[in-house]
Amino acid sequence: MNPPIESASSDATELKACWKEIGVWGDGRCPELRAHTHCRNCPAFSSAASRLLDRSLPPGYRDEWSSHFVAKKADMALRTLSVLVFRSGSEALAIPMRVLQEVTEWRVVRTIPHRRQGIMMGLVNVRGELVVCASLELALDIGRDDDPQGPSSRAVAHRRMLIAKKDSDRFAFPVDEIFGISRISLGDIKDLPATVVHSGKRCVSGMISWRERSVGLLDEERLFELLNRSLG
Repeated sequence: MNPPIESASSDATELKACWKEIGVWGDGRCPELRAHTHCRNCPAFSSAASRLLDRSLPPGYRDEWSSHFVAKKADMALRTLSVLVFRSGSEALAIPMRVLQEVTEWRVVRTIPHRRQGIMMGLVNVRGELVVCASLELALDIGRDDDPQGPSSRAVAHRRMLIAKKDSDRFAFPVDEIFGISRISLGDIKDLPATVVHSGKRCVSGMISWRERSVGLLDEERLFELLNRSLG
């Protein structure tokens, strides 16, 4: 059996690949081909692969690749936004995942005594903690598309609660349907139509497309600011 043809260097990882010179990827004159048919079956090929994998890393190799992948991930994070797409009333909306804590089953909302019902609907129990529940429909002036005779059993089954937190503020939002999580490019966010800009939906910062559907992207800064004002 002919061993791999090595360079004159003492470094065992510096190989002249015999399979590229006299093997199946070369001129085919290696006498071992008669016994092994293909270079992949040859012990010389396996031995060279092991020696290559067992070699010491070049100086700075690990740091160079670590920096490469960290930079790539950071660059992607700067250019994209992960959002949860859902429906509230007649509107499809998206909220950034960075402020979304969890999605839970529909919870009973307990009204607050001596407080007129409005954007702040009351309190809900989330894992033993009372969380203020707010109406996105009232906050954003969203209409409903339910049947006049009342919501269907299917619609009720799809209802969920979103729990969102920003800094020390935590709110729950009832929603009618969860569509899914999506990662969008910041460059794909479109400006709001003029009719929306001058409406009450100031908490919607732009429009995105999701499965051929126009979705309003919520601005968490404006939304939490509005909700905090409503608490006063």
